[in-house]
Amino acid sequence: LDGDYFELESRLVVFLAGRLGMRGGEIAHLKEGWIDWHSGMIVIPRHESCTDGRDGGICGHCRGAAKQMTEHNPGLGIEEAERMMWSPKTEAASREIPLEASTRARIVLERYFEKYDEFQASRGVVNRRVTRAAEAADAEVDPESTYPHALRATCASHWAAKQIDIVSLKSMLGWSSYQ
Repeated sequence: LDGDYFELESRLVVFLAGRLGMRGGEIAHLKEGWIDWHSGMIVIPRHESCTDGRDGGICGHCRGAAKQMTEHNPGLGIEEAERMMWSPKTEAASREIPLEASTRARIVLERYFEKYDEFQASRGVVNRRVTRAAEAADAEVDPESTYPHALRATCASHWAAKQIDIVSLKSMLGWSSYQ
């Protein structure tokens, strides 16, 4: 892969998290099938089998989440928990995100999906792309404290400053509650 790919991937991650409010795990599991280009929506599904690991198996992020799930749910076996992966963080996180919220994000998505049919990297790579973007930023941005979830906070602040109502913001970001 060349430098242009890494720049495109970094831009994609920054726009998806920082303008559309996607979580790192959502970005890592993003498929073009989640995007309804006609209606201009990214549709985060309630569940989709994870095949992002080696040889089409479950990825490390989902394996860790499944293990954590079994620790908090006695009687739940690891195989059953792994079959439940991937799913969004909360029920509210299964949502539609309007692409009209950010024309620049839509353009980067279109450029990315002209070449690929799914996001090509792991959850850890999502974090590294955010760090890479922070290091390349003209402004003073601390790469050590910049991560995908911090960009979600930036997204929320951005849209709140543009006076997006709290109900719309809750829906877009997939919050379970207002707190």
